[in-house]
Amino acid sequence: MANEIVPPDGSEGQGSRPPKSMRLAGTLATEYLMALDQRASGVVRHVPTGLASMDRQLPAALHEGHLVILAGRPAMGKTALAQQTAESIATTSRSVLFFSLEMSGYEVTERAVSRRSGIPVPQLKMGELDSQAWPRLIRAAVLRPAKNYLLVYSYQSYTLSFVESVN
Repeated sequence: MANEIVPPDGSEGQGSRPPKSMRLAGTLATEYLMALDQRASGVVRHVPTGLASMDRQLPAALHEGHLVILAGRPAMGKTALAQQTAESIATTSRSVLFFSLEMSGYEVTERAVSRRSGIPVPQLKMGELDSQAWPRLIRAAVLRPAKNYLLVYSYQSYTLSFVESVN
């Protein structure tokens, strides 16, 4: 077959294919042009972040299957931005894997419930809730479509090789 590359181990003729990372440039170019045609036709689009101003500033920044790493100085809002973006994407029935290197799953959930319910985190931590707060909390914690598409990994000792291994 024209697109096949003979493996260096001499297994030619055994129907073996090259690994995905080793592809003929012509094949890649053809696949790229097909994808570009779909984008131009409006069939395939980038994944919106859920933040209109960010989508305008970084058009087509997120694509399905890509690993996105958000870095910055402490207390700059990295986790809040990443979490809000992940939840927004998950509400579109796309699967999202969210790694938290600093917070437990409990803390990630507490922040999400706070943001969606409008009840500040300190008030949740103190348990200062009136009867009007409970319906908002239940809607924020339970009745969200994102809950089935968002997977949260929370552990403080990740290595890059561990993140790469999660599939």
